[in-house]
Amino acid sequence: MSLHAEVALQRDGFVLDASLDAEAGQTVALLGPNGSGKSTFVQALAGLTEASRTEVLLDARDLSSLPPERRPIGMVFQDLRLFPRLSALENAAFPLRAQGIGKMGARERARALLAELGFPAGRMHALPTDLSGGEAQRVALARALIGEPALLLLDEPTSSLDVRARADLRPILRSAIASFPGVRVLVTHDPVEAMTLADRLTILEDGHVTQTGTPAQIRQGPRSSYVADLVGVNLFAGRLEPLEEGAGRLITDGGELIVAWPPGAARETTEDVIATLRPADVALHNARPVGGSARNVLHGQIDVVSIEGERARVRIASEPPLVAEVTLGSVTRLGLRGGAEVWASCKAVELALQLPA
Repeated sequence: MSLHAEVALQRDGFVLDASLDAEAGQTVALLGPNGSGKSTFVQALAGLTEASRTEVLLDARDLSSLPPERRPIGMVFQDLRLFPRLSALENAAFPLRAQGIGKMGARERARALLAELGFPAGRMHALPTDLSGGEAQRVALARALIGEPALLLLDEPTSSLDVRARADLRPILRSAIASFPGVRVLVTHDPVEAMTLADRLTILEDGHVTQTGTPAQIRQGPRSSYVADLVGVNLFAGRLEPLEEGAGRLITDGGELIVAWPPGAARETTEDVIATLRPADVALHNARPVGGSARNVLHGQIDVVSIEGERARVRIASEPPLVAEVTLGSVTRLGLRGGAEVWASCKAVELALQLPA
């Protein structure tokens, strides 16, 4: 199973001309700033918006001429679009009912799928207006998956959630995506979400694809200022091992970091853990810092200093590699330049962990 999609349209002065390729079992994130055409692109794939040219080849089968209801596509909309008069259970079961499956059978399958997605059993008959953001997202995801489509489209699935709800949903979303056997396309403007959930990234800017590749390839060779901003996020993946109470060690291919142990998590070694660190949370020093509360102190040579407005991004060849964001005054005061040696520190609590589902 493979997907090749091309969409071209012009609307109110905006021109979209983009293509995307993906394989079964592969998650491709369509990543770009607001207004770049991401949602329009996937809506065209689903047959929900008109375009001057649309080609949607799913395993060489052309879906372009098919109406939306006949395309083997499941979609989670940015605004969810749950049916307001149907309960959570009925919303999830709707695609099966539309296929002619009986009410009892459709509801039974919907109930089981909602349970897998962590939806509370006591909330099955709640209306959309009574659901929390996380509950509503689970219903929308169940509705997209229940018909066993060949292509799953996820349009900004966590954008409407607060930080806590987004953190709660992301592991469930990761698990659901991983178990889906078809082609998956994730639309997002969140680089952390893209790099933690996707196998490949397609960068869309001003209606055009500017770069494609794996997260590692994108980080290693940004081709636009927008992508350069994206790759400034420090992202680490590896094995989490417990240390003393409240702390753990994240062992990555590039080195080790001390992290705060996730609240409520079992104190056991866990594989496939992801940690993110904001560049602004990395402090730089001319000499090894003494004292202080930072558990992570790294040393390395500066690869490059990139001036961006009133701030500078400093890439350091430490173990693991780090990107720091500092003021221009700090660049002058510390003598930061390519090839210079520098010490970097960050607190364990500044590393945000994501455990596998």
